[in-house]
Amino acid sequence: MREVLKITNLSKSYGRIKAVRELSLTVFHGQVLGLLGPNGSGKTTTLSMILDVVKADAGQYEWFGGVPVTMARKRIGTLLEKPNFYPYLSAVKNLEITCRIKEKGENRINDVLKQVGLFQRRNSKVKGFSTGMKQRLAIAASLVSDPDVLILDEPTNGLDPNGIADIRSLIRDIATNGKTIILASHLLDEVEKVCTDVAVMKNGKLLELRTLRGSELDRVRVIELSAGSEMDLLKILEDQDGLRIIQSLNSMLVVETKKSPQEINRILAEQGIYLTHLRERRKTLEEQFLELTNQ
Repeated sequence: MREVLKITNLSKSYGRIKAVRELSLTVFHGQVLGLLGPNGSGKTTTLSMILDVVKADAGQYEWFGGVPVTMARKRIGTLLEKPNFYPYLSAVKNLEITCRIKEKGENRINDVLKQVGLFQRRNSKVKGFSTGMKQRLAIAASLVSDPDVLILDEPTNGLDPNGIADIRSLIRDIATNGKTIILASHLLDEVEKVCTDVAVMKNGKLLELRTLRGSELDRVRVIELSAGSEMDLLKILEDQDGLRIIQSLNSMLVVETKKSPQEINRILAEQGIYLTHLRERRKTLEEQFLELTNQ
């Protein structure tokens, strides 16, 4: 896969506070990467550094294989803070100003307004827009230059449930058009529903980087099982490498393992244990996140 961004040992402190600590990760073309962590985990500082808004104390980053930062920024659309627009100008007029600032033509304005669902309100003054509509307009402003990469910092902040669902749907739609997206959020649900990959951060450190699509999320399985003889079942399971019993509830055991349910069933049957219950639970992102951040 083509590298879009490579971060190596990036660090930033504010006085005694270490906002980001030796962060290293790589973002590839087409990924929707979620920077997930509680407030104060270093997400916004990381985004500010890779956009050259804040200078790093140490480490480095490289966009698009090493193009100069000034050139790289022309290929990046951003939504870093609360969107600011001229309230007495229309959506179209505000985007025209954005195009002039970015030294881009205005030919995409109508297209991006359609994409974010604001075309019917294109000539309305922004002062009459709801918070969700302003957020949509901010995303339109980040898209109007047709960037290769979109960077969004807490894109659903301050929105009601309908607004949150709309923005999530919009981000998924943008991703299907081949854009690479880096999204910072403290909302587990947002990352799990929108992102293809997640970088879990806490206290400025990268705890883990994993994919949310495919086998990586399921690499550790949680399996419920029970059999006629619980003691015999318990004895055999305790002898298995790579398997951990995490709960015993009535006659049912819950285990963590990299083995598939079919493999466990075969192992037990070969030793004369026939299961009366076998079910796999997929670990939610919330369970995984809480495990990581509580370690």
